[in-house]
Amino acid sequence: SNLDYSTVFQVARGDNPDAQKLQILKEADAKLTQIIDYIDGATSEKPTFATDADITIVREARNIALSYGLKPMMWSDMFFRISNHGEYYGRTVNLPQELIDGVPDVSLVYWDYYHTKKADYRAMMKAHQRFGKDIWFAGGIWSWMGFTPSNRYSLQTMKPALDACKEYGVQNIFFTLWGDNGKECSYFALLPALYYLKRYYEGETNRAVIEKEFKNTRIIAITEPNFGELYSDTSGSDHR
Repeated sequence: SNLDYSTVFQVARGDNPDAQKLQILKEADAKLTQIIDYIDGATSEKPTFATDADITIVREARNIALSYGLKPMMWSDMFFRISNHGEYYGRTVNLPQELIDGVPDVSLVYWDYYHTKKADYRAMMKAHQRFGKDIWFAGGIWSWMGFTPSNRYSLQTMKPALDACKEYGVQNIFFTLWGDNGKECSYFALLPALYYLKRYYEGETNRAVIEKEFKNTRIIAITEPNFGELYSDTSGSDHR
């Protein structure tokens, strides 16, 4: 393939038809991997498509990241899908040792916004531990289902997730608030769920106590009846 690096930026801008995007990105990823292998000494053969300038750019980019104390992270689903017929989640997943050995020295981000049972999160965290890497958990505060927040469903999914994080010693946790489908939902409407989950992780499980604390923080002007209304039942759409 005679892929030009500028083509990747065209994809990012949306200049290419959708049918071309996957193949272009696959080729770009494969080429970048070959360059990194060459830089790291994994192979002595310089990639035929790479100029000295290409290799210098990649090397310098890595050095800049390291100079700022940055450590790369990768969303882990790509590794799971390779050996599980395109599926990510499961209480039993197939992870061949050759796949585990081939994962670079990066932190793995396990993302999950959907499950309501602790057993599902436990199984996935146990599977992630097999890689021997730092594990991050990315949960979801459901902001992508229209104008109303899905705070109630966020709690139904994230409380068992946080329980599993504690059990498996996962301390690096963050929540995504995606803006799909027009970003109609106000982020301020998600504050009750964010505050609730913070206090839940800290050990407070009494909802009445958390609601009272939230009101007293004066983060947002809200009356007691309206607080409960912010726990709407909207849910059901994947974000992948």
